[in-house]
Amino acid sequence: MHRFVEHYNHARYHESLGNLTPADVYFGRGRKILTMREKIKRETIQHRRLTTSNPQLKSQPNLTRSLQSFTPQAVSKQLFAPMGRMVSFSNLDGLP
Repeated sequence: MHRFVEHYNHARYHESLGNLTPADVYFGRGRKILTMREKIKRETIQHRRLTTSNPQLKSQPNLTRSLQSFTPQAVSKQLFAPMGRMVSFSNLDGLP
């Protein structure tokens, strides 16, 4: 039961909470996560527009490097580092 509650509160995104986890909302990380998602979305759209309208810009290193900094691991590290720990859900194999 404990594994299910951990998964439900910390790993499972809830549509009714803006695709955040209950823990994100409870610990006040929700606004920061949504802001980061919006920034990633804007930069991705900008990058796609640049590369599809001008194929010569596909190898634009600065923007590509900027987008690569928003990997799930990097975002998790930024969000959980202030708490002094990184949350791991690797022990929840088999849960939906």
